[in-house]
Amino acid sequence: MFSFILISLTLLSIIMFIICFVMLYPKKTKEKMIQKEDSHENTFENSLIMAPNFKLPTINQKSYTLTDILDNGITLAFIDSQCGYCESYLEEFLIEMKGLNQNFAVICGESDKNQLNKIIDLYNENFIVLQGNAELFEKFEISFLPSFIYIDKNRKILLRTPIPLQMKTFLTRSIV
Repeated sequence: MFSFILISLTLLSIIMFIICFVMLYPKKTKEKMIQKEDSHENTFENSLIMAPNFKLPTINQKSYTLTDILDNGITLAFIDSQCGYCESYLEEFLIEMKGLNQNFAVICGESDKNQLNKIIDLYNENFIVLQGNAELFEKFEISFLPSFIYIDKNRKILLRTPIPLQMKTFLTRSIV
């Protein structure tokens, strides 16, 4: 009986994830990724969409702008800190980013401080967790969560994906 309930809950979770993903995944995106084969490397082009600057607080009320954290490029991980799928994808993202020595920050929705603290404590990693808002998510055209966005040093959005492994592949081939 217990295994039947466990299997049913697992199937229900998978079905809910698929329904949410299909409903939230954009039918058309403004940017189209074009992969060009060069003699030694793959390069990705976006239709020159510039990332909007922002000023967001951390849980300690220290504020950062995109310009402050951009450096030579950054991956922004947009999540909902109360979403189980987002947390599991964030964990996968952190695993995929290990060893790449890449700059990244996590941006949560309008969550309470306890949820943001939980993320920082749970992963015990050295990364910035910023508290975003609906306006920022709209500016970045976040239509599904989680979303991982790579922004180059010129503030151009080069990749937008819900899949951490795809971000790692992109970073490995194009940036690192």
